[in-house]
Amino acid sequence: MGRPKRLHPPPIIAVDAGVVNLGSLVKGGTVFAVRGSACCYMSEGNVIILRYNTGAIPIDQQNKLKVLHAMGKRLGEPEFFVKEIDEYPYLQEKSGVIETTDQLQDRFRNFVERIIQAEAIGILKKYNGGILLIDGALPDRSYDTPKNYLLNQSKKLGMLYEADQNSIDVVAISKKTRITVEGIPIQKLLTEKYGSDFIGFLSLKDVVNQERKETRSKQSGTKPRLRVTMAKEMYAARFGFGPLSLTFRVDVHNCKGKRASEVINDVYNYCRIYGGYPKPLIEAHQNSCFLFQDFQNLLADVAVRLGVKPEEQPSMEVLFQPFGSFGK
Repeated sequence: MGRPKRLHPPPIIAVDAGVVNLGSLVKGGTVFAVRGSACCYMSEGNVIILRYNTGAIPIDQQNKLKVLHAMGKRLGEPEFFVKEIDEYPYLQEKSGVIETTDQLQDRFRNFVERIIQAEAIGILKKYNGGILLIDGALPDRSYDTPKNYLLNQSKKLGMLYEADQNSIDVVAISKKTRITVEGIPIQKLLTEKYGSDFIGFLSLKDVVNQERKETRSKQSGTKPRLRVTMAKEMYAARFGFGPLSLTFRVDVHNCKGKRASEVINDVYNYCRIYGGYPKPLIEAHQNSCFLFQDFQNLLADVAVRLGVKPEEQPSMEVLFQPFGSFGK
């Protein structure tokens, strides 16, 4: 049987999501909102921008565990964030999963982003395949996403498996990473090896995995290191010239019939690059941000719909700003 051929150039969809903290509740809890976007660059030259808004989300001790349980269930693992127990309230928070308000809000942001990615894959399936661009990485283990939701090859499950079967390449571009090669951070690797004017990519997956094996064999009693990525390949990549151009970690999960090097070349060839970064992801980020007017509208919605007024988290920054100190 023949398979439908993917359009050329391929459709590209970039997905991103952002979160805004609206304040704290007087009786405990937090209020925030998530906004996501999918920027669709179609082969016909059209650009379609889809925006997703949750509105204000109040989370307190009354609904926190139930909502986290529902999120885990939607991701295919009900006990991913919480544990089911036999006593009321029948759910118990897992230690180390959500310890701060920032972590809680980021779990929600990631959840919305995963749902948008699933919809993006559905759109690309209608076009007989394409490229899904993600802001972030595809690590082997994450506090945000169950492993099976991303990929379980033996059980033929997961987002990456579905993409693989439908001529969809997944490219995850991460600005932050703690991975090193020969002791050199990825952000500095290409400059150290090839100079500051180098544009291109370097395969890393096998090198990093081999370094981890050697480290494990030398250090007895250490925990086994996980594989570096769930994707089929990982690169250090630089997309443009100039001081603003950074080196990124790029996880590439190429579909059947395509090589990883061909996929990352498609990103270079078919994505316009601004400031050393693919424009589709820039637009996805811009459309998932909250402006000041959005913040004010959300606060008004909380006051009318919930009858509460969130309070800003107390801060001592005003004491240190005259000395040029921020973030304390």
